[in-house]
Amino acid sequence: MGLTGEYLQGTATFTVEPLTESLQFWLDQVGKQAAIQFGGYNQVFQELMRPAIPDDGCLARVFLIRPEDWVRFSNESETNVDALIDRTATELIDGLRSATVGAPITVIFCPGTHSATVAVERRVCEALTDSTLVQVISSDWISAHYPVRELHDPDSDREGHIPYHPEFYTVLATVIARRCLRDFLPTPKVLVLDADNTLWKGAVGELGRVGIEISKPYQSLQRLALSQKDAGLLVAVCSK
Repeated sequence: MGLTGEYLQGTATFTVEPLTESLQFWLDQVGKQAAIQFGGYNQVFQELMRPAIPDDGCLARVFLIRPEDWVRFSNESETNVDALIDRTATELIDGLRSATVGAPITVIFCPGTHSATVAVERRVCEALTDSTLVQVISSDWISAHYPVRELHDPDSDREGHIPYHPEFYTVLATVIARRCLRDFLPTPKVLVLDADNTLWKGAVGELGRVGIEISKPYQSLQRLALSQKDAGLLVAVCSK
């Protein structure tokens, strides 16, 4: 446990310990003196069945899933492997639906190489759409928001079931922090923006009002600023 008795609990279908350093960085950033606890190797279902203890200090329960890991040690034929993955997905949905109330649960689907991955993710996302306890993050969402040049590491996957390069473990830790720890961040009250090359392209002092460019990305930022103002934030400009 951390100094406050709080902890972040994570379990994965693969070796998860490389997340530690980056997770600790983010805990420090949000001012949480919390411990990081990992479940046993590939013990997702066991952790789901473990009764949650109300107010035990758990900030969030995170499950990192790579569906092909469910058949990593299987000797089944390709057809049977697909059926096994589908069956295990059903068990995961049932386990998440019956999970006892406690800390919020986040299921993160991690990129894989098996063709069944996309279908499994879609099934789980659709099945848990209305859940108030569980949020599901797809591998497509991660790839779209955090593209990395090197993702899979076949050598470390083979030797220690560490399927990704360190950079992607950092990505996963960042996703966990931003989706699971955001409630612990102080609520922003002010949005401060630069003007030149932020609200528009170019320097208005050099190009004049008609010389600057307000293309779609700049329009999107302006709309965001207006929406934040409407939501109650003080919006200010700080520029030379």
